[in-house]
Amino acid sequence: MDRQLFSKVLDVVITSFEIVCYLTMGIDRQILFSKVLDVVITSFEIVKNNIAVFFK
Repeated sequence: MDRQLFSKVLDVVITSFEIVCYLTMGIDRQILFSKVLDVVITSFEIVKNNIAVFFK
């Protein structure tokens, strides 16, 4: 696993953890939605990058 991919995965894990914290604190829904959107986009980027690596 290369360093860039590892940092991406780490970002997703940290963001997911933040979302759980926000959920338990009952934060604003709009902020929560943007966080979830960030996770989805980051996950999509990771998948896209992995596919690009496999087909090189």
